Amino acid sequence: MRAMATGMRPMTGLSGDDFLNLSVESVTQLRDILLHLVSLLDLDLASRRVNERKGG
Repeated sequence: MRAMATGMRPMTGLSGDDFLNLSVESVTQLRDILLHLVSLLDLDLASRRVNERKGG
């Protein structure tokens, strides 16, 4: 995210206005990355639930 936000202030305390300078490609890439992370978290939670049912 920092690489896509080149020229912006540090990534702490951002508001929606801070992302106005991003290109459509950067926003699409960011969205894809976030969706990928969410799917990984979902898989992790699902595997933990399976392990809990197995007693592991």
